[in-house]
Amino acid sequence: MSTRVSSVAAIKDSALMSVSGGDGSNAMRATTTDIFLNYRNRPARKAQREARIEGLMRVSARNLELACGNRVSTAEAAQRAAMSERTFLRRFKQTLGVSPREFLRRARLERARSLLAQTDLPIEKIARQAGFVGRNCMANLFRRHLATTPTEYRAGVRSATGGLFNCPTQACAVETTQVQLKSEV
Repeated sequence: MSTRVSSVAAIKDSALMSVSGGDGSNAMRATTTDIFLNYRNRPARKAQREARIEGLMRVSARNLELACGNRVSTAEAAQRAAMSERTFLRRFKQTLGVSPREFLRRARLERARSLLAQTDLPIEKIARQAGFVGRNCMANLFRRHLATTPTEYRAGVRSATGGLFNCPTQACAVETTQVQLKSEV
């Protein structure tokens, strides 16, 4: 590390001599010193950039969540984040731990669960409002992630509470109980 510091100091002195014409003017010395100090502060700037990107990914995730009932493309989300699609995919997964596709799938599943618990809408209509192509797609996802069908989920949630849910927190409490019951069996 000391060789690097001495080499940086040598570069600084060389730059001072060439830029200032050898007279060592204070203005030129200050400018050159600022340049080298900024070089040394690169880790701080990197942390700021990472924090900005993390915030941007969280905003993108919120936008995906709000738009989960619509057709959403990662190319559009990347464009809104001012990134290439590949960088967006990589940064999203790095920040949130899942790909945008999986995040969107989970958001759609959550919306469908909420609609099943809070409304009497037909399954097909709920599937469309949640952003699924159709009821079969939604049913497959329910079976894969919740080990039940949408109809069974609705019946189970309603029997546990005695009717429609009034708030999402009530739905979450009942669902946690159901998951615990399934794991005990």
